[in-house]
Amino acid sequence: QAESSTLSSGISIGSSDGSELSEETSWPAFESSAESEDLAVHLYPGAVTIQGVLRRKTLLKEGKKPTVASWTKYWAALCGTQLFYYAAKSLKATERKHFKSTSNKNVSVVGWMVMMADDPEHPDLFLLTDSEKGNSYKFQAGNRM
Repeated sequence: QAESSTLSSGISIGSSDGSELSEETSWPAFESSAESEDLAVHLYPGAVTIQGVLRRKTLLKEGKKPTVASWTKYWAALCGTQLFYYAAKSLKATERKHFKSTSNKNVSVVGWMVMMADDPEHPDLFLLTDSEKGNSYKFQAGNRM
């Protein structure tokens, strides 16, 4: 049985075999397509749930605020419960071809808390927190990047 916890202002990604998000989930600047299947077919055949350009800012790393917390742009792909990051080749990267073909990092998001930022001016912001390891990240998924 999957273990997960929830808060009234967010959802938790449980430890089920599949993703809690469906392909019908509509996120700005994200797409689900045949191209997504090429990204991680060797690891999770046909399991790319959602992908697209994200900006990430580290809020906490192992329970501590980073000395410098800047925004970094990635192509991100959620494959099952694994989140893959692909580094940008240039600052103006906006399409998949503008990012490296192999991921430079991937993390399991099982048990992570997902929360939408309570900011009406930035509805495209969300937080991902791994309370077990003390890591917290802010993401921007919209078109105003």
